[in-house]
Amino acid sequence: MEPLGGNKGEGFNNVGYESVKKITVGVEDVNITYIKIEYVKNGNVEIREHGAAHGELKEFSVDYPKDSITAVGGTYKHIYSYDTTLIISLYFTTSKGFTSPLFGEMKGTKFEFKGEHGEKLIGFHGRSSNAIDAIGAYFSTGDNSNSGRGSNSEFSTQKLDAQGGKGGNY
Repeated sequence: MEPLGGNKGEGFNNVGYESVKKITVGVEDVNITYIKIEYVKNGNVEIREHGAAHGELKEFSVDYPKDSITAVGGTYKHIYSYDTTLIISLYFTTSKGFTSPLFGEMKGTKFEFKGEHGEKLIGFHGRSSNAIDAIGAYFSTGDNSNSGRGSNSEFSTQKLDAQGGKGGNY
């Protein structure tokens, strides 16, 4: 299923990764402008960036491979001055019970993505341009303990629908 979002901005779909090591989030006064994700794939780090890297940039790191992100939450809201709905805040929770600082302000409609049984975050999808318009998450849905050997056949992916607005530009 496609993420929530309209025909503006660029869709993104980060799949095929084993885990997330670090996330950098760009925060402005009213919305999340940017997300940079450091994924692990076959023992290497691959970086994907979405949105525009402006505003205050803040990071959240995971003690990989001992810990992993198991939930992504935040809020989205219609911003009348931009005439679009954008992601306003994000936070991340790990398998060891750590929760990141809140990136942005908890205003608008709340959402939270998590695997059905505490599975780890392995990717994001959504829409972006000058901001993060919509976001969704992928979680591992099985045993991926051997996935570092280069095979994704040991696990499957659970895609959770994006939350946010119907456009990608503001």
